[in-house]
Amino acid sequence: MNETTYPLCHGKTIRDLAHGAEDYLTFEEGMRCQVLRTETGDYIVQARDRHGEITQWAGMNRSISVRFTPAPQGRVRVTIEQGKQGNKTAALGIGLFFLWGLALAALWGLLRQRLLVRRTGKFIRQWVDA
Repeated sequence: MNETTYPLCHGKTIRDLAHGAEDYLTFEEGMRCQVLRTETGDYIVQARDRHGEITQWAGMNRSISVRFTPAPQGRVRVTIEQGKQGNKTAALGIGLFFLWGLALAALWGLLRQRLLVRRTGKFIRQWVDA
């Protein structure tokens, strides 16, 4: 989990930030997204790859959850959580014993998942600063 607090500047709102993250994940990362608003005013952006069952079974799919929480003094707390890694770990374990290709696919999935978290954090930092 990656958590950072940013100031909201230039007339931006938490809603704007959440929808900016949704656009980034949809158009730049090619993911399916949904934006949820909680009773406490948080916005949650959930995204996952558009790929089918085979990539999920092989551990190559990605998913992410980004939560935007109002913080004191006109700030926003951003929490980025990567998706479950259980399927990637299971595919890696099976691949190590039976199919080397499956192990490589699972490792590639783990790497893609970690890079997604970094790229999303970088996008949010740039968007807040713009």
